[in-house]
Amino acid sequence: MKRNVSLISEFLLIAGFAISIFATPSFTTLQPGQFREIEQNLQINVVFVGYRTFANVNQTIFRSGLPRTYRAINRSPSEYDPNGEPDFTGNKFSFTYNIVNSTQAFEDAYFAYLSSIAAAKPRTIYQERYNQQPVRRLNIGQNYQIDAVLAENWLAENAETMLGVNTRQYTVFFVNWFGRSDFKFHVYANTGIHDFDTGLNLGEDDFIQNIAGGGTPPDGTETPLGSLRRVWFYDRSAGPAYDPASWDLTTKDFDGDGYNDWRMPPIWEYGNTHGYRPFNTFSADHYLLTRFIAIDLLFTASPLYRVAISAPKLPSNLKFDVNIYEAS
Repeated sequence: MKRNVSLISEFLLIAGFAISIFATPSFTTLQPGQFREIEQNLQINVVFVGYRTFANVNQTIFRSGLPRTYRAINRSPSEYDPNGEPDFTGNKFSFTYNIVNSTQAFEDAYFAYLSSIAAAKPRTIYQERYNQQPVRRLNIGQNYQIDAVLAENWLAENAETMLGVNTRQYTVFFVNWFGRSDFKFHVYANTGIHDFDTGLNLGEDDFIQNIAGGGTPPDGTETPLGSLRRVWFYDRSAGPAYDPASWDLTTKDFDGDGYNDWRMPPIWEYGNTHGYRPFNTFSADHYLLTRFIAIDLLFTASPLYRVAISAPKLPSNLKFDVNIYEAS
């Protein structure tokens, strides 16, 4: 009798253990077979560096254009949906903003650093084209090239100690050097990037040199940042450069898509009403850059294709196209 009780007890113990293994787990976030949207609260830091020497951004106008929420979509499926319905990824964000005006000490230190690493270079072809614009306000003189990763790293490492800004959070730096006595016309180049077939320094190409930078990984192959930071800077006093077409002040439809452009001019052109559009949108242009480039394209980007595979439309096979860069 005791043996039978012992066997029954062992059976119940094993059965209970098996049930605990094979029972459907209780999920708090994911729900198999159902669409789930996961919300994340993000603080976006926006730091204005050097704006005391030119003009302050109107915070009422600036804040009015910043998004409070954002739902990421799968862009290609959304574009081709027969009913025109967005195909949501399941990522939803709510935003708060920490807007900071830098101190004089921070600006003096940063622009002194930029000056120390600036290398004199011939004007780029896009600066030369700017100098040919009939409605321009000034002529670009001696040009200087600045290493974009070094500039990014200085902002990332010093903003916390000098301004109290945590650059491990998503952070936008708007930079203006123009108006200071130590100002230099300049462009940014990622001088550590080389073409792995030819060995050419891509940072020296006028086509690639730019007025913004950021997003460098801490352990990048050629230009590691050294520590995890989430920084993007946009220098309104740099260039003009090819990518934003900031050198062209007169062409309304630069890309030829049939619509008048809304391009961002160099900061010294604000107030000029003789361009292809009146450059009188100083504060609004800053929220457009924050919203549609920093947040939409960089910080919480929507993927081109679906990144999750879930029922009921499961594929029978998957094809991977894997590219390996300088593996050995």
